[in-house]
Amino acid sequence: MKPSCLRRVSGDRLAQIVAGSEYEPAYSLAEARRIVGDRLHFTAIDVLNLDTLHDWRRVEFVLRKDLMSHRQMHLYGYRLALAVIADAREWGIKFDERSIEAVESKKRWLNGEIARSELVQAHHAAWRVARRSLIDGTPRKISDAADTLRIASRLDAHEASWATFVRCTPLMGNERSVAILRELILEATTSSEGMVRS
Repeated sequence: MKPSCLRRVSGDRLAQIVAGSEYEPAYSLAEARRIVGDRLHFTAIDVLNLDTLHDWRRVEFVLRKDLMSHRQMHLYGYRLALAVIADAREWGIKFDERSIEAVESKKRWLNGEIARSELVQAHHAAWRVARRSLIDGTPRKISDAADTLRIASRLDAHEASWATFVRCTPLMGNERSVAILRELILEATTSSEGMVRS
């Protein structure tokens, strides 16, 4: 994919997205137009570079079908989950294998190696693990990490990306979460959305 092949939205459309956010602070259309400025078009990278918005808001506005494909959103959730797994190993946390399997199932599903029903089964198994960790008094950091893996395995592209971002950012920080998104988008400018890298 060449840089010009990134999805673009008009400045007016981005202002509508910003003004239509369901999260606080809410922006009027006039405020949104001021934030967007007089630029005619935006790619996901352009939105991530908007210094008039907090990181969370930039990610919120990028993770939309206007700017990212469903596959890219799924890949973002998957990559966030991989980062949480790596961090958890450094913290000495061992996950229930069902949580890891849900993330690996997401990878296989994205590569067309398993059916949707198999991903759903893996997600439900991860959900049971995450639910149990919340009920049985598991330390918060561990239960949050397990829940992040569960969310990343969801079938809904937006939830798999946005909710994973929201859930894992307290564990790994805004800057790192945004850097993973930026890297994913930049990869799309140099390759087709091929196989998932490990």
